[in-house]
Amino acid sequence: YIVGMPVKTSEMFFGRQDIFDWVRENIASKTQERSLIIYGERRMGKTSVLYQLLQTPPTPHHICMLFDLQLYNYLSTIPEFLFELATQIWTRLTQAEIMLDEPNWDIYSANPHRAFRDFCDLLDRTLGEYRVLVMMDEFGVLMDKVRNKVFEASLFDYLRGLIQRSSTLSFLFTGAYEIRRMQQDYGSILFNMPKVLKISYLTTGEATELIQKPVEGLLSY
Repeated sequence: YIVGMPVKTSEMFFGRQDIFDWVRENIASKTQERSLIIYGERRMGKTSVLYQLLQTPPTPHHICMLFDLQLYNYLSTIPEFLFELATQIWTRLTQAEIMLDEPNWDIYSANPHRAFRDFCDLLDRTLGEYRVLVMMDEFGVLMDKVRNKVFEASLFDYLRGLIQRSSTLSFLFTGAYEIRRMQQDYGSILFNMPKVLKISYLTTGEATELIQKPVEGLLSY
């Protein structure tokens, strides 16, 4: 409906309650799914959904962190990628008044896989009842880097291991249809692991609200 920037305010966001319910049910259930995928056509509102989750987490114990891979397309090495991911998680926890040691670039440049694994272990020891939901938007950017051999494909296996190992980190991946095709790839991080949801059109009632409410009192449809 709007081609351009994602909707960041709750006042101008309409519908998608089924998606929020799906996320909450999966990461707050007894089984506590560690990875979820939301995929669909471009301009369907996937990023707008993530901004709403930033403002209203799926449970009171979840701290949501948005990691938009389009903003980090300049990263050219795995040490840079893992350091930036750790730094953004650290920044988000600091905003939530959870204080941890800031990630150190020298450690990440020397051994990035161990450094980020140690960081995840620190989260497990420190967060208590809190959980971090890493919302990795535009996952196709990372897939392209692996496909173009900028990053080694082993990065996917590493991330899969982290998802299975950590008790405090969950991941929500979003992307267009290439992320669904990757999920069907036997050699993929996403194969046979996450719950998958396709985002599609608004319902009739949601579309009516989207059209009428922003101009309520000014225009009648």
